[in-house]
Amino acid sequence: MNKSLAERTIAGNMIIFALLVTCGCSGELRTEYGASRGVEGDQSISGFGVLRRTYKNSGWSTSDVKRLNERLEKTNAIIWIPDTRDALYGNAIEWLEDWLAQDERTLIYLVPDGGCESQYFVDAHAFSKLEQRIEYRRRLARLQTDRLFQRLRNESIPENGWFSLDHVSEGVLIDKASGEWQINNQPPRNAKEYPQTTGNLGITFKILPPVHSNAPPTSAPPTSAPPMYGMSQGTSTAQMMQETLLAATDGSAIVTRITADQWGSSKIIVVGNASLLCNYSLSTPLGQSIAEKLIEETSMVPGLVGFMSTGALGAMISDIDPEINAVTGMELFTVWPLSLVMLHLAVIGFVACMILLPIFGRPREDEGKTASDFRDHLDAVASLMHRSGGEEFARRRVSDYMRRIRGDVVGDWIMPETTSTATKENSIPSINPETSNKKEAL
Repeated sequence: MNKSLAERTIAGNMIIFALLVTCGCSGELRTEYGASRGVEGDQSISGFGVLRRTYKNSGWSTSDVKRLNERLEKTNAIIWIPDTRDALYGNAIEWLEDWLAQDERTLIYLVPDGGCESQYFVDAHAFSKLEQRIEYRRRLARLQTDRLFQRLRNESIPENGWFSLDHVSEGVLIDKASGEWQINNQPPRNAKEYPQTTGNLGITFKILPPVHSNAPPTSAPPTSAPPMYGMSQGTSTAQMMQETLLAATDGSAIVTRITADQWGSSKIIVVGNASLLCNYSLSTPLGQSIAEKLIEETSMVPGLVGFMSTGALGAMISDIDPEINAVTGMELFTVWPLSLVMLHLAVIGFVACMILLPIFGRPREDEGKTASDFRDHLDAVASLMHRSGGEEFARRRVSDYMRRIRGDVVGDWIMPETTSTATKENSIPSINPETSNKKEAL
């Protein structure tokens, strides 16, 4: 990753952490797990929006993966973020192994471990106000009690065919010097400008090799998921090899690389604790170093990475069975009851085309005229004059006005009188104002 790009990413993460600390216990703290986009992905301390933006800043294109289908042929890497540890079923394992065998690809599997909420309250306690510390301690005690209760119940961690999990001992931290990844836990050069935590992140699980069994797989999923036909536990039989990328202080594998001859140059990267890559963890130097190593391990050449969040039902597969005849095109006219519906739609469409064909679309509306346009008045007067006799009539009217009203006998507008004109004038009443006023008075 480019140094300047890394510094910008780190600075942005520091700002996110500062905002998280200032929100405190005001009720605005979001802890939703698994989302990588939207409000939950960006604002939740257990989201993965920062990880997604870090891939973008490194030159990768990102997308959402809702189902496993043939559209993923152009996807170079998939980051799988399940919210339960027993959602890795045999059908998904088989599909993903076929996907890995087609090209040089990377599958990153993040094991859910409860999120970053407890670690957040541990570290934010040092930056909180005095009146908030009691509330922080209360919430932290409740989270630690819930986690201890789960460990005391001896919660089973199912076998999935690729790897197995086990709980780490209490107090075990990440060893930054073991494994292939040499992790840097030093704060960035601009750390003085933002609140910063430099301690180790909490870990819950360690990764172990899978325990293959010759027993046939069960046809029912784990108890946390409702029964579905065809779902079974992971049954991968590939001869896999695990390499430790990041280990704990007791030597336990925290991040591993899984390869197999059947997959060619493809690989699976298992992160045993998903909280190492959530939004809050990426505000620490340790989390930033883990994310940087993970991006380098994904592929040297950036491509398209898909983020897939799943629930208890696991990853859904929507590939079409080639044995099933998919009805397309004109064949829809032969399938009942679609045949009846399609026939009526075809007739309605034909009638609509015939209605619109003569005018080539809807008629254009004429622009409305305004009554304040003086041109309309001139056009109306000119039209009336034309119907009354044209220019000769207009000149006669002006000449009569000059003779009778103004009393002029000679001038440019005075026309000589003719017999016909005199006869007409005798028939036209005088428009003398005095005479008119007298008639009105009478």
